[in-house]
Amino acid sequence: MIDQCVRPTSGGELGRLYGQLKTTTEEQSDLIDFVRERTGENLRAGSSVAPMSIGGGDITRLMRRVRGRVERVWMQVVLQLLPQAFRTQNVSLAGVGERHHWLWDFHQLQQALEAAGFSGVQRQAADSSAIPDFPFRPLDIDADGRARKGTESMYVEAVKPG
Repeated sequence: MIDQCVRPTSGGELGRLYGQLKTTTEEQSDLIDFVRERTGENLRAGSSVAPMSIGGGDITRLMRRVRGRVERVWMQVVLQLLPQAFRTQNVSLAGVGERHHWLWDFHQLQQALEAAGFSGVQRQAADSSAIPDFPFRPLDIDADGRARKGTESMYVEAVKPG
């Protein structure tokens, strides 16, 4: 969590560790299983690469990835024109949502929700909800039936009076 609060580049130290684990053999199997259980990240070799079909959605995703890569390269070029001291103090290449600025526990979140007018604040599991027919997959459960963001995520529901 500390890495996620202070990292200046996408992925940070955790990203480097995940990259190493993705290329290891079975010697790190226990650690890979632990990461999957806690965070939802599947680091098994080949797990994140799905076969590409020629459907419109696959082409659209591919084009988005290419565009994102071109934008990142362009940004790196432009950033090199800025003074080093300015870049160090003012520029972070961590992605949106990648840096945590606050960590919540249930009691803090419950108080904040109630202060905002919510009621009935309840802690839930990734596969439970007080909402009838809640669509757990793909929101909270992955294709394997596991918590998409791992067991360390907090799931909370609350009611906003109409």
